[in-house]
Amino acid sequence: MGGFLSRLRERKDLGSLVRYLTVGVVSNGVLYAGYLLLTWLGLLPVVATSVLYATGVAGTYMANRSWSFKSDRGHLQAAPRYLLAYGSGYVVQVAILSGLTYLVAVPHQLAQIVAMVGAAVTIFAGLRLWVFPDQP
Repeated sequence: MGGFLSRLRERKDLGSLVRYLTVGVVSNGVLYAGYLLLTWLGLLPVVATSVLYATGVAGTYMANRSWSFKSDRGHLQAAPRYLLAYGSGYVVQVAILSGLTYLVAVPHQLAQIVAMVGAAVTIFAGLRLWVFPDQP
């Protein structure tokens, strides 16, 4: 992880981070609006976030692979790793959402935003270091 942070400081990974954030802001903005709608319609917060999380994973794979990280790694190798990286992000997101909502009594609308940020950090690290590492 230390190597990644030093490369980020040297701007070697800054472009990937900015592109990842762009994809994330656009997709998560749409997904958050969907989350608010689904919870307003009566879905439990964890159910709503689970449904939309799967939608987000499917919708961002190609953008992150080809644009954010400019990877030429084959789909057979990249896609399963991508799913695992997003799976770890999902665990982080549900844990934060549940903990803040049910243990600390933070309104779920705010807890979801915090949870999305926690998941995004986890996912970026996984994508940059393991799914789409520097190509040889």
